[in-house]
Amino acid sequence: MKKDNCFFLNLIPQPLTSLWIILVIAYTARRLPCTFFKIPFPMMAGGLIAGGLLAFITSSVELSYTIMLVPRMEYGIYIYMQSDVGREAGATLGE
Repeated sequence: MKKDNCFFLNLIPQPLTSLWIILVIAYTARRLPCTFFKIPFPMMAGGLIAGGLLAFITSSVELSYTIMLVPRMEYGIYIYMQSDVGREAGATLGE
């Protein structure tokens, strides 16, 4: 008689082959979204809104600080950027 090549298949425990374990996992996965939106999500909603608002306010304050701290562009640099010398890459494209 020929021996099977899958000798170790019988030695590996296979917990998901039992029907009751599969049923428990299936029912749990099926009801999980409903449970999440009825219990933990309403408890987290206030914290999520407060955290989002805090992050938005902090970023808007940082933006105004950045606008105040950035120095204005000097006139010489502006003239150089508007001249043909400052637009070499654009001039090579035919602009």
